[in-house]
Amino acid sequence: MRGGKRTGAGRKKGAITAATRRRKEIIEEATNAGITPLELSLRLMRALWAKAINPKGEIINDGKAMQAHIIAKDVAPFVHPKLATIEMGGKGGGAIEMHHQVITAEMTAKEAAEAYAASLHKK
Repeated sequence: MRGGKRTGAGRKKGAITAATRRRKEIIEEATNAGITPLELSLRLMRALWAKAINPKGEIINDGKAMQAHIIAKDVAPFVHPKLATIEMGGKGGGAIEMHHQVITAEMTAKEAAEAYAASLHKK
């Protein structure tokens, strides 16, 4: 009996196993039939929602509305992209500086414009 690595032994890199091949076939069949899990969930959600509201759009069946809501919550990550978090900061990563200028009704348009312009240039 021989031990260690042998050239050409084992499954070839990138070779598809029977289980992987069957899984891909099932996914393709479901997609071609239009019954992906997402599509099924969306169709069911819409049907429940249609039964939950009247023609005016008012909820008349709380149970059906709740079922539609649960499905909507489950499929939302697959339909709507998640918003990225951004970090805001002032110059050099410091605090954000905020300036304000009070403009009153008694000021003329010119005075208000000058006050606003001055507030932009304050440090």
